[in-house]
Amino acid sequence: MTVQVWVGEIPEHSQEREAIVALARGLARLDDLYLVLANFTVGGQAIDLAIFKHDGGFVIELKHCDGKVVGGVNGRWQVVGPNGEVHIINPDRRNPYNHVISYFYRLSNFLNQNRTAFLSEHRAGAVDFRTSRRLVVLAPTIPPESDIVLDWKVDLKGLDELPTYLVTTNSSAIELTDEELLAIPR
Repeated sequence: MTVQVWVGEIPEHSQEREAIVALARGLARLDDLYLVLANFTVGGQAIDLAIFKHDGGFVIELKHCDGKVVGGVNGRWQVVGPNGEVHIINPDRRNPYNHVISYFYRLSNFLNQNRTAFLSEHRAGAVDFRTSRRLVVLAPTIPPESDIVLDWKVDLKGLDELPTYLVTTNSSAIELTDEELLAIPR
């Protein structure tokens, strides 16, 4: 059907911009409406990526990694480059797992509190954005030999796997029409 991409601010890193374009191209080939919200702010919280479709919501921390990634629920995440050089992901901030958890709560709470702005009163009671999925997505793919241990709260995917995941995964309490989807960013 179509993809609508809304960008709050142009992403600082070229790899992030390229990943968003690649994702939009991949989704454009599918038979559904996808709403992609990129690099936007909700209540002072910057959010990398959120994707909504008729029966699902996905809150995403997007990272470009060019080496083996090691990390987990707690502690720092690091990338080990081909030459063995170690780079800490977000050295002065939360790790990607904790970032996406924070994004999820900020966005789902905001959407639930404001759902009557884009849903009828009757429909608003049936939709719960807390059933949105949380993901850490590594671009362009999950590097071989990565060692990332997560719990049930967050899924890990490569950008190359994301379109298939979006098609096959839904959220239990999200069912939106085209008009309702398109009203979310407004």
